[in-house]
Amino acid sequence: MSPPVEAYPHLHHIADLDLATDEDLRQLIQTFPVIDNHAHNMLSEDNAYGSADYPFECITSEAQGHALSDHVHSSLSHMRGIKQLAEFFQCPPTLQDVKAC
Repeated sequence: MSPPVEAYPHLHHIADLDLATDEDLRQLIQTFPVIDNHAHNMLSEDNAYGSADYPFECITSEAQGHALSDHVHSSLSHMRGIKQLAEFFQCPPTLQDVKAC
């Protein structure tokens, strides 16, 4: 069972999915508290943009600690994820630029 809409006051709501636009999708992505590319880790709004416990790089890897900070940037899933997010947000394909979007 899904939580009530009121549980996510900052989430972009789409009244009719059949009429959703690209801008609706962008707004939903920017407001939905998802941490990785297949949406199984849900974070509070305070951690959705990265934190010491849940760095932004977790969106493309389940690695932790040094494995995440030292090696994720050369993984195929990370490079592809950053490229796809950059295309979506229309920004340069770097981690810093995607994080700024």
